[in-house]
Amino acid sequence: MSGAVVPDLLVADVELTENLYPFTKSKALSASVKISNATSVRVTQGFLEEWLKILSVGLDLWNCGTVTLSSAPYIYRHLSRSFSTFIGIGLVGCWVPEVPTNLLRNRFTASLFIKHSQVGVMRRGMLNAVGKVRYIVLEDSVVDKVEGPLAAEGSFTLSQRDLHRWNGLFLNNVTIHSLGSSSFNLTHKASKRENTHKVDVKDCLVGQVGHGGITVQGDVAVTIKNNIFENLEDGALKISVSRDLKFQGNLVQAAEEASLQDIQCQNLTEMDTNMIYITLDKNTTELFNELSFSPFSASCGLSQIFKVVNMDVPLTTIVFSHSTWVLLAILLLLILIAGGILYRWRENNKLQNQSQSNFHSYNGVSSSAQYQANQQEVNMVQGSVLNPVYDRTTL
Repeated sequence: MSGAVVPDLLVADVELTENLYPFTKSKALSASVKISNATSVRVTQGFLEEWLKILSVGLDLWNCGTVTLSSAPYIYRHLSRSFSTFIGIGLVGCWVPEVPTNLLRNRFTASLFIKHSQVGVMRRGMLNAVGKVRYIVLEDSVVDKVEGPLAAEGSFTLSQRDLHRWNGLFLNNVTIHSLGSSSFNLTHKASKRENTHKVDVKDCLVGQVGHGGITVQGDVAVTIKNNIFENLEDGALKISVSRDLKFQGNLVQAAEEASLQDIQCQNLTEMDTNMIYITLDKNTTELFNELSFSPFSASCGLSQIFKVVNMDVPLTTIVFSHSTWVLLAILLLLILIAGGILYRWRENNKLQNQSQSNFHSYNGVSSSAQYQANQQEVNMVQGSVLNPVYDRTTL
């Protein structure tokens, strides 16, 4: 692979222009540009126009301070079906005010990697006329706003090939203050069973999530785990996949009633230990009478979830799970046993008092309560009557 590599730079500012490298005169099929340790980098449209004349291109900006990106212009290339074009951009340790519209465009495949960075706005239509997405990865970063959908077509398809340790969408330890409608709307059709592409959303803090903010369909394994969602709109999460689905350990601080109804469960689904605050028009009493109520679809059954109703009144938590019903049954049994013991104790005291009274009346002498109880036991046994104090079968 031939191309251009800009080595680590110790300069204040870098501007990438069409004069950086004579791409049009090169016979290279791929070009990779990397800049490290600059105070700022400005990527001009002229650079992108020249750069995109190569079939497969990559741009890596590492620890480059403020990074200003431009929209890529349309580049017409008449290619036979045997050629595959690619564009990939990696941003590590940067401040990126804007990821513009048409940044990744007119390529057979594309990839985006952002790590240890702060991003202002990821614009709607960042992907345009991209056939397949190999991966979109956001790790250890903060994004102020994602304008959905990221794909100009409304959704994007994952690549068929397993080329990287990332194959799909990965959000790990990311803060996204606002996730717009249909932001991450993707699908995938596997060519074989072992071809597993993933959507992983783990340890993230996500603020407002619009309708279909995360939408996944097809042969994809989905894990949404240990996240905090501050507010989910109706239909915020739409999941219908044939592979593993794990929705575990998430906290939803506010959610409309139908925000999770479009998560479809199947045999490979695991859903537990989630806490969800549901905002409802119904009053608390009405909801408690509906024991079958669940924020998930009927396909998920009564998953183990916690639902807090009406944030304007003191919080009331109800738990729906198989383990909860077992605990309630055990508690009820303990209460019945305690009540039985108390009842037997009171009956025994009455028996002792009656025995003491009769003994004094008919014998004319006093005796200890222990002797009276024993004497009563003897009298009842002689009369073929079981002593209820010692009849444990009644408990």
